[in-house]
Amino acid sequence: MIILVQKGSKIYPNTNLPITLWLKYNDKQEIIYMQNNYNKYTTGDDLIPISIDKYKPKLLEEVKLNVKEKDFKKVLNFIKEKYQILIDTVNGVGFDYSIMEHTDINRFKPTVIDGFFVNGISARDYPSLPVDLFLYCDVNEYDDERDLYTLLMQNTHQHNKRFEDYVTVSIDKENPKLVYDVQLGISKEEFKRVQDFIKRHYDFLKEYTERNDMDIKDIHDYLNSWETESWLIDSINGYSIYLYVGDYESYPHFHFVDEETKGKKFNACIKIDEAEYFNHSLNRNDKLNKEQKEDLQKLLETPFRKTKYAGTNYEFIKDMWNINYDNKVSESLEIPNYINLK
Repeated sequence: MIILVQKGSKIYPNTNLPITLWLKYNDKQEIIYMQNNYNKYTTGDDLIPISIDKYKPKLLEEVKLNVKEKDFKKVLNFIKEKYQILIDTVNGVGFDYSIMEHTDINRFKPTVIDGFFVNGISARDYPSLPVDLFLYCDVNEYDDERDLYTLLMQNTHQHNKRFEDYVTVSIDKENPKLVYDVQLGISKEEFKRVQDFIKRHYDFLKEYTERNDMDIKDIHDYLNSWETESWLIDSINGYSIYLYVGDYESYPHFHFVDEETKGKKFNACIKIDEAEYFNHSLNRNDKLNKEQKEDLQKLLETPFRKTKYAGTNYEFIKDMWNINYDNKVSESLEIPNYINLK
């Protein structure tokens, strides 16, 4: 499906329509689908088909409209106005495909590729992953008792990938592994990161494969709360302390970063339990100078900025780490002297 008309759409961005119109891609039917409500997201059940007609566009199903009559008239007038453009778009004539906005419109029917239900988990969105993963369920029926619930892993770092560049990885709580005896296209260290990712999200991934009422947005919403959530602890002289919930590295640590770029220019990884740097596999691993060490110590000894928490920034870091990770730090641990950080 293409987002044809919507506030901010690249195709008709200045529309006065209060609702969203969709057009099926590579479907030669002269039909537009109107979102039959005013919600931001659609389930697919709230779309109704309207004929693309130059003189009298009309509903193609007998449904109760969940939009105002005056708004529906705007839709019909839009179709009359844009008739030739819409017909050309249906036929792929003179259409700039670079402005297309794709969507998995029906959240109850995941994308099907070669007999598999497929949804993607991108390394671009989750830096703890070195490759893209595709969660899929084999919809073919087999006589043997094979595990139909697995992950398809992109087995290469190349941009142009073929189906042969993917390998199958089991969803296993203890030891995710390659299902078939094939050559691994990434290093063992990187594959360990994939295994750790699967272990962290085992329950969710297993549940997802056993139901068909979630889509890729559900995956992103769930994983974002685990993989990319960052806690700003406090800031001083252009630098900030962050604790990243869902960090790939499980050793207790926090980050001291430049506030301007949030760590792209300066990012030091520091242990919680002692005044030592931690060598983070995904970070710059910068070192603090004398003034920065003094600022860090001052920040950690300062009471946490929200009065609902009765403790210092250092104590807040300890508590948040222990809530989110199995590798705990002692609650009685005193703050190290980070002036001696080495």
